[in-house]
Amino acid sequence: MNRIEVSIILPVYNSQKFIRETINSVLSQSFKLFELLIINDASTDDTEKIIQSYNDPRIVYKKFSRNRGVANARNYGINLAEGEFVAFIDSDDIWNSDKLQQQLQEMQAKCINFSYSNYELVNESGRTIKYIENLPKWNTYKSLLMTNSIPLLTVIIKKNLIKGNQFINIRHEDYATWLQVLRKSDEKAWLFPEITAKYRVRDDSISSNKLKSLSWTWNVYRNSEHLSLIKSAYYLGCNALHGLLKHQQIFKSV
Repeated sequence: MNRIEVSIILPVYNSQKFIRETINSVLSQSFKLFELLIINDASTDDTEKIIQSYNDPRIVYKKFSRNRGVANARNYGINLAEGEFVAFIDSDDIWNSDKLQQQLQEMQAKCINFSYSNYELVNESGRTIKYIENLPKWNTYKSLLMTNSIPLLTVIIKKNLIKGNQFINIRHEDYATWLQVLRKSDEKAWLFPEITAKYRVRDDSISSNKLKSLSWTWNVYRNSEHLSLIKSAYYLGCNALHGLLKHQQIFKSV
């Protein structure tokens, strides 16, 4: 097998509906020096059968004997990773075929250790809902506290950054992780301005419980970042305002 430059972490749980499309979007990348680490979090449907139908040496498949949650699945993949960089995709996401090639080339040319990109929202059948093209050009720890503008499915990060700041087993675990990385490393996360991926919006996602989501964000501020009550309330207000504007735009596009 050729050297591995990027380790792609794909946690799966009862993902039979979309997992084949997700895997195909990774295996069809124009950039070839990667491994795809699929961590099956004790699925009970035909997910394993679909994964095992592939015969590609770049796939590394592991299965938990009991359900341990997406954060633990991602961390397990990170610990197995052999690449210099780590990327993330979930089991209903889709990558554009040049994602790795273009984004990684930009990172290496500019010595960037942590990047994300614009993306596309699609519905369950794959129809475009909206193009997300207005993400900030960069994020610091303080700017990210305002709102989570780093989409997990677009992230490519140096392994040495993520390995010391692994996912916490709480809701909004990706947000908590990016905050931890930026706070501890004094790094910036940089935007690769192209659309590189498609995020699938489930039928109940747009109208999901916003109050519940805000409670998870509050938990990140208080129990992961250990912010004061005043700071937590301030940043929660900023987050709520960003979320309201974002979802209004999505509704107009549906």
